[in-house]
This record gives sequence, structure tokens and C-alpha cells, in this order.
Amino acid sequence: MMQPQEDRHGDEGRLIAERDALILEVNKMKRKSRRFASLSNLGGVLRIIGIWGAVLWIVAIYWFVLLLSVFLTPFNFEASVYERTTSFYTNAILLFSIPLLSLFILAFIGGGITEFSTSKIAKISADINNLQVRIEDIQKRIVHIERLAFEDEQKRKGLIAFVNRFGEEVWGTPSEIAILSKRDFEEGQSERGLVKYGKRWMTPQEMFEAKQKKRGLIKFIDRLGRERYGTPKQVKEWKAWDIDLKNRFQRLKPREFEELVANLFIKMGYNATLSQHVGDYGVDVLAEKGPDRIAIQVKRYAPDNKVGSPDVQKVLGSMFRYNANKAILITTSDFTEAAKEQARNAPIELWNYRILSEKIEKYLLAIEEAPNGTQDSS
Repeated sequence: MMQPQEDRHGDEGRLIAERDALILEVNKMKRKSRRFASLSNLGGVLRIIGIWGAVLWIVAIYWFVLLLSVFLTPFNFEASVYERTTSFYTNAILLFSIPLLSLFILAFIGGGITEFSTSKIAKISADINNLQVRIEDIQKRIVHIERLAFEDEQKRKGLIAFVNRFGEEVWGTPSEIAILSKRDFEEGQSERGLVKYGKRWMTPQEMFEAKQKKRGLIKFIDRLGRERYGTPKQVKEWKAWDIDLKNRFQRLKPREFEELVANLFIKMGYNATLSQHVGDYGVDVLAEKGPDRIAIQVKRYAPDNKVGSPDVQKVLGSMFRYNANKAILITTSDFTEAAKEQARNAPIELWNYRILSEKIEKYLLAIEEAPNGTQDSS
């Protein structure tokens, strides 16, 4: 049941008066504690003076007795004179003991003062802590009453509360709060890196996938872990190409592989034809574009079977028979160092499996890097 506003005002005044009285009491106790702290410091000084004074006094008596014995021993005094002298110094030592006793008493008194003051300070500190706990409890009750009064005032004005993503409270009309709530939510989603697509908030990658799905495209992940989207027909074709690229076209017959390379050069803008199987003199495909006439030799080898320098020499020797000004040697494996050296400064290019794969993906599959980092097909 809500407490009437008049009762809350009366309780608030009573609590404020009680809080202020406790604060005055705490300040009074703090001043008293400071006085006992000063008294404790005085006791500490007296104790130090007494202890160190006693130590120094004992050292002085020791040296006095020692010098006395050294001074009197060499002389041959008569017994009566010696006894009188000894009696004199004995009385002097007894007199020296009186200040020593006084110093010990001073140290004892200083220790007592320190111990008494420390116990008083501890008790006062405990009392202060208890009062501060009460003050904090009263202050929370005062704040709660003030909060209730503030909320009643805002509600009378027709306002409602809204807490944004930073924990800040804002009061406004229902229409204002609706706008603020929506704006705060959208800004929070944007700060998390999300974007709005339709009625949903999602990551840019999720939005891209949703758009592709809406277009009727499906995802395909190739042998290198790259994603691309295409129609079901395209994906089926890509899967076949991906298997061939992964197996380095080992399922194809030699002539089928030559036809694939010829189609590749056609896609690259060349007029490409296959050479005859019999007496091809080391050339499988001829490609022409503009002033260039290229003699192409293909080697469908396993990865561990590298192409050597004799094959490079053979293709270079065949250029003149076909009136070519350039040669390309293509393999599904790689080249030996001798073959690379043979091709250096010669009119021939060496395409290994990596270069061939890149050309096929660019021209036969028309795969390019999409802006969001996935692979797309044009």
C-alpha cells in the first residue's frame, strides 16, 4: 500500500534531523579520538626517552666502574684509605641508580599511557563505524522517500521513465519515450556491428546470406574453404570443377584436357585450335590473338611428377614449325629448377598447377572476390 505524501514528508523531516544529529555525534567522537591520538603519541615519546635513557645510563655506570678499577689498582693504598675510597665510590654508584630507576618508571608510565589511549581510540573507532552505518541506512531511506516524491511529481505530469543502454534515466511523454527507446535500441544494435534487414537485425554476413537466399542462390564452399553463391545449376557445375581441380584433372583423358585448355584460351579472347595427335611436334594447342601466335603444350601430371628441361626445349623447338612467336608450357604439377632455368630469357611461359587454377577460375568459372569477402560469380 502506497504511503500518503504527507506522511512521507513527515518521515523525511524526522530522518533528516536524526541523520544530522548522528553526524554531529560522529564529528564529536572524531575530535575526541584525535585528542587520544595526541596522548598516545606523548606516551610513546616518554617510553622511548625512558628506555633509551636507561640504556645510556647503564653504559655510563659500566664505564665509570671500569675506569675506577683501572685507576685504583696500581696504587698500594693502606687498607683503611682503600676501604674509605671504595666506600665513597660505592655510595656514588648507589646515587647513580636513582636516575636509572626514574627512567624505568618514565618508560613504564609512557607505555601505560600509550596502551590506554590505543584502547580508547579503538573503542571510539568502533562506535564511529556503527554510527556511520546508521547514517548510511538513514540516508538511503531519505533518498528513497525523495525518489518516491519525484516519481509522483513526474506521474502527475503524465510522464513515464526510460533507462537507456548506458543506465541513464530519462522522463518524458509516452510518445517521446517511444522515440527515445527505438533510437536507443537501433544505436545499440549498430554499435554491436549489426545491420537491419527487413524486420530483423543481423550481422553483415547474415544479411548477405539472406539476400542471396532471397535471390534463389545457395552457398558453395570450394576445396580452399572459399564461399560463393550461385544458382543450383551453377553450384552443381562448380562442384564438378572443384573436384577436377582438387584431383588435378586426373579423371580426364589427355585429349579432353587439351580441349579444356583450348576452351580456356578461347575465354581469354584467343582463337584457339587443337593440333593433330600424330606428329604434333610437342604442340597441343595453337592460340592466336592480334600479332601473337602461341604454341601451347600441356602435361597432365601427378603432383610429384615435375616437368623437366627437355620438355621446355621440345616446345621451344616446335615454335618455328608452327610459325609461333611465343610458347606456353602448362602442367598440373610443377617444374624442375632446370626447366625454370631453361625458360629464363626465352620466349616461353611456364604455367604450373597454381597458375592454371587461377586462370580457370577467372575465365572459365568467372569467379571474382565479392566486396564482403566471399566469392561471387558474375
